[in-house]
Amino acid sequence: MKKISLFFLFFTSLARADISTSIIQSIANPVACTQSGSWSVNSTGTSTVNQGTSPWVSSCSQSGTWNINNLSGTVSLPTGAATSALQTTGNTSLSTIASALTLASGSTTSGQTGNMTMGAVSTSLPTYTNGQTNYLSLTPSGALRVDSSFTTQPVSGTVTANQGGAPWSENVTQFGGTNISTGTGASGTGIPRVTVSNDSKVLLWDGTETAAIAAASTPPLSSDTGLTVSNRVGLMATYAASITGLASASSATDIFTITGSSSKTIRVTKIRLSGTESSPGAVDFYLIKRSSANSGGTSTTRTAVPYDSSDSSATATVRAYSANPSSLGTAVGTLATERLSIAAIGSGGATGLNSYLEWDFGDQIRKPVVLRGTSQVLAINLNGVTVTQSLFDIWIEWTEE
Repeated sequence: MKKISLFFLFFTSLARADISTSIIQSIANPVACTQSGSWSVNSTGTSTVNQGTSPWVSSCSQSGTWNINNLSGTVSLPTGAATSALQTTGNTSLSTIASALTLASGSTTSGQTGNMTMGAVSTSLPTYTNGQTNYLSLTPSGALRVDSSFTTQPVSGTVTANQGGAPWSENVTQFGGTNISTGTGASGTGIPRVTVSNDSKVLLWDGTETAAIAAASTPPLSSDTGLTVSNRVGLMATYAASITGLASASSATDIFTITGSSSKTIRVTKIRLSGTESSPGAVDFYLIKRSSANSGGTSTTRTAVPYDSSDSSATATVRAYSANPSSLGTAVGTLATERLSIAAIGSGGATGLNSYLEWDFGDQIRKPVVLRGTSQVLAINLNGVTVTQSLFDIWIEWTEE
């Protein structure tokens, strides 16, 4: 219900009345009207309609489709409507959101966000089915399992190769970058021909002897003096050590030893021993091989002299004991026992006949006594016998390689 104040000129004609003049009705104050039915208001000129309160409020119920066109001015949104100003900083545009998800290579990890790729940890290889999507496979130590069957992989350590068939055959065409010569001379096809330079020789060794073969340019065998056969021991570095006038201890055990080397193989070839005592007599000497070294006692290290001055220094150690070792090394066994008749020394000098004993292991047929490593020892032992006023001369020879 609306109250409307109208200011207008009201013209009417009364039926069957002849009025020649106009009646002007002026309504100076608002007139309260209640609408009933339909009103038709006709006006000439301008009619002003004022609402009693401000702003003009009208309640409308939509029916059908409304089209609103040609709006001007400011249109207020409902309270709480989403606007750019209400969004958090960094998400005001799609480009800003995209830049947060797209990171450059080498960018700082701290503060970044994005999707995380997950991996499944297992101690054994997983089983997959064709056409399915699965997690990446990780070992418990964090390593990613990958298939490297199509790439070249580095190999370290020992590689064992097995040929599919037997025997293993390989066609060798070169030695040291030079084509081999075959099928010439007495060698026959398939056997490489070896030519020795004139400043070299080939040594053939069967474990005991060697043959020094002259260069290929030498005359035939009938007149070739360059073909010689010699004992291999004669080609090895040889050393000797000795002591004169060794006074043995009471109840003597080891009086003379040679100990092996950590870098060379020692081969004892010969030992010689002689001596005197207070009265003529016979003394038993034992040659014992030990698997561990002696300790303690009083001994002197004897000087090892090379037979060839161009050979390197000896690595074996020779000792002569004037006081028994406090602890003897473990005995492997007794290699030899020899009784020696010893002359006596009187006030006027030596009396009686003097003799010596000798152990010779370098006869070219048997192996000499071999010492390998510093725990192996060869010892001359008196087996606890006291030799009064003993003075022993002992000499030993050995090779090293």
